[in-house]
Parts: sequence; structure tokens; C-alpha cells
Amino acid sequence: MSVRVIIVDDHAVFRESLRAVLQDRDGIDVVDDVGTGVEAIASAEQRALPPDVGHGVWVFRLLP
Repeated sequence: MSVRVIIVDDHAVFRESLRAVLQDRDGIDVVDDVGTGVEAIASAEQRALPPDVGHGVWVFRLLP
């Protein structure tokens, strides 16, 4: 079973780099990468993506 991840950061180059690293890891499924928290919520709602709170670490950072 994989941990589903949405990468959220306001720097596109960072998102692309992190996606490249994570998608090669077993057990991690990068389902999207977005630039804002609002986009992250919309992406999760579109995909009916339940949060994997019990299986990972949530890191919050202020985003525009």
C-alpha cells in the first residue's frame, strides 16, 4: 500500500524536483503537485483523496 502525496509549494522548480525524487521511491504515490493550499484542497477533493494522516507526517507552511 502506498502513501498518497500531494506536493504543495509555491516554487515550481522545487515541486518538480521533489516529485522526481519521490516518484522513484517505493511506497509513495505522488498524485499531484500544486502551488497553493487552495489548489491542494481542490486537488484532494477532485481525486476523493483521503488524507494518509496515520501513515505519514503532515508538514504545514504558509503559502500564498
